Amino acid sequence: MFGYSGIGNRGWGLVRFADEAEWHRASNFLVGPGSHLLPLLAASLPALLVWRAGDKAMEAVALSLVGTLVLLPAFALQYLSWAAAGAFLLAPLSATLYNLLGGLILFEVYRHWNYGVWTKIARARPPMQQTFWLLALLWATLVTVLFTGARRALPTIGADPPSTPIPTPSSRARPAEPNPPPAHAHP
Repeated sequence: MFGYSGIGNRGWGLVRFADEAEWHRASNFLVGPGSHLLPLLAASLPALLVWRAGDKAMEAVALSLVGTLVLLPAFALQYLSWAAAGAFLLAPLSATLYNLLGGLILFEVYRHWNYGVWTKIARARPPMQQTFWLLALLWATLVTVLFTGARRALPTIGADPPSTPIPTPSSRARPAEPNPPPAHAHP
């Protein structure tokens, strides 16, 4: 996704909001240089999380998937599945809402594409206006998942002292003390 800004369908997230607000400079930045910066940002927090707390690898992967979808300047319906499972690791309640709302959107879009007749072949066409409002609500739900998950994962970084002492030069210079023999219990 690094450097990918889509093919002109701006139905999602920050780019859609910038377009709706007629912030053309912001929109052009997001699909231009921002298409390199945003994926880097989406990967930085999870990388920091794993570096600082290796036991948070699953949360880091989930943050990466959710963060990428939140910040992505491009959009396609199949992208909605990226965050579906990972969101549950971060914020189960918000993830449930995300998945239910995402399913409703997919149902409505495909119903629109095949004119409500399930025996017809679906032909992609421009989405209805209410679809954009539903996508905005879905995006806001995903932002909630991202911030809730980050807040849950990040406070644990550095909160507890390391389980093993960090060796210092003076502690390495001392010879190790021999372990005392185990005490045997006599019957």
